[in-house]
Amino acid sequence: MAKKVTIETLAIMVQGGFQDVQNKLDTLATKEELYETREILARAIKELDARFSAYMSFNREEIDRLKSWMENVEARISALETKQLKKK
Repeated sequence: MAKKVTIETLAIMVQGGFQDVQNKLDTLATKEELYETREILARAIKELDARFSAYMSFNREEIDRLKSWMENVEARISALETKQLKKK
């Protein structure tokens, strides 16, 4: 026996179907957004890591340069002290 469906019931069924489809689309959009966000974050992390490495490399070079300069100054001081001891 066929079940009678009223216009109201049909409207509710159709609306429910649209909501299910919309929920699935929202879920897919959310997944796509998450994938896109993951890619953006991955690129940002790579770029930041590269900048950090370059920054650390630059700082290491600066430290080495300053140490070299300090060693040069210490050598000159030592040479002056030796020269002054010889004069006495």
